[in-house]
Amino acid sequence: MTPRKFAGLALGLAGVALITRGGPVPVNAATLAAIAACVAATLCYGLAGIYIKLKLQQAKPAAIAGGSQLLAGLLCAPALFSGPASAVYSAQVLFHITLVGLVCGSLAYLLYYRLVTLAGPVKALSVTFLIPVFGMLWGHLFLGEVVTPGMLGGCATVLAGLVLLFSATPDIRATTQGSGPKQP
Repeated sequence: MTPRKFAGLALGLAGVALITRGGPVPVNAATLAAIAACVAATLCYGLAGIYIKLKLQQAKPAAIAGGSQLLAGLLCAPALFSGPASAVYSAQVLFHITLVGLVCGSLAYLLYYRLVTLAGPVKALSVTFLIPVFGMLWGHLFLGEVVTPGMLGGCATVLAGLVLLFSATPDIRATTQGSGPKQP
């Protein structure tokens, strides 16, 4: 972790905080449990990227993506029976939920695991900083949500962090060209 990478990650986090307008929240058991769950998920996500880069370099991204999705589904399955359903879903809704999960989720993980092997876990994980940026954009375009100057500042901060992060290490192409001379 170089100082430039650290600065890029810090800017990305600051930008996400600006976009989401985190404000005062009540400190109670539910809030602390939610924070713990988010920290645990983030830790698992980060460690998985590093583990994949170190131990699964030769594995096919499709195998890693399929295995991780299957395991996640099995781990989440008990939650289906934890309480009564809040709504009855039509076959069409269930089809679309399945389609989004299989196509969008699976495709995203295929691309993500390929990126981990090519660019490394820090760069691959840093693209998640763009989720709030695009969430804000889609919310504005499709739901008419208001975009504040602070949110735009957050977007600029996220992008500045990503520029720092991605310019901190050699180009992805250098890692895929083998042992020959590097192209300019």
